[in-house]
Amino acid sequence: VGSGNVVVTATTSRISGADRYGTAAQISQSITPGSKLAVLVSGTSFADALSGQFLASALSTPTAKVGILTTDPNTLSSATQSSLISNQITNVYIVGGTAAVSDNVANAVAALHVGGVSTQPTIQVVRIAGADRYATNRAVILYALVSLGWGGSNTAVVATGDNFADALAVGPAVVNQGYPLILTSGKTLSSSAQQTLTDLALSKGLQKVVIVGGTAAVSSSVESQITGLGLTVAARLAGADRTATAATVASWETTAGTFSVTGYPGIAGLGFAKSTVYLARGDNFADALAGGPLAGYNGNVILLTASPTSLGSGASSFLAGNGGTITTIKALGGTAAIADSVLTAAIAALG
Repeated sequence: VGSGNVVVTATTSRISGADRYGTAAQISQSITPGSKLAVLVSGTSFADALSGQFLASALSTPTAKVGILTTDPNTLSSATQSSLISNQITNVYIVGGTAAVSDNVANAVAALHVGGVSTQPTIQVVRIAGADRYATNRAVILYALVSLGWGGSNTAVVATGDNFADALAVGPAVVNQGYPLILTSGKTLSSSAQQTLTDLALSKGLQKVVIVGGTAAVSSSVESQITGLGLTVAARLAGADRTATAATVASWETTAGTFSVTGYPGIAGLGFAKSTVYLARGDNFADALAGGPLAGYNGNVILLTASPTSLGSGASSFLAGNGGTITTIKALGGTAAIADSVLTAAIAALG
């Protein structure tokens, strides 16, 4: 791929398993240095699972980074069980109530001995849940504050909990920076979200909010309610569709200086490397969710595709704008999630 007088050869690869559970296991295996802790969420319902991104970050240390595993809600998926055993996991944190991850699954995990060795202790299980997705989101953040001693941040990310794409696009930033991801209804600021923002402002000096998604995702009314709490909305990261919003998030993440957004004060860029880009399907949540920690720990972005067979305008635009610096594109999921033709299109977009 040429850019001026610079020629860069981009390569593609993929991280995948036999299904979404196997893919999550393979992605988690790719996180180094790995932790003996794991976050476990539903692989079929995104509502509670989205909050697992911030929890993974809060549980991590520089020498032990935590991944996200997914499971069938009713039966512990075999790939997930194998991952728990092979990675010597000692503690599992389930995000969501029993409708998301059943007691049957929780009990199956708790019956496993560490490393699959009968003389070792069984895996310890903690469930973090609330009455709905927003209460679960608040419960996760409070758990980080109270039980994990999370130090806080002056910046939070707000995204809709009505859908998954925008919250997934910003997952790498949430994980990398330890920004709390606060989910809200798109039309009005959820009471749980309002309480969390207020608590963080009072206890941890929260000052700024980055909204992800356009007004169809997070309404102007929600934005007004946030500023009414005395917080500054530093930026709204949005595009014409989910792929374009993800590209805008990626542009913020890879900016070294101030990232300016018309009508907003702007926010410091995160300085992510542009050399490696992760690509996940944007019409399903599971692969991008598991990939958020991996990309975040490595300081890389996730671009969302329009579908398993279509790259989408946002991803194409970001790749075209950074053709001289991107050397590796890693697909998350098998060919049913990211077709080989999409990877071919991604390479072509670089040129």
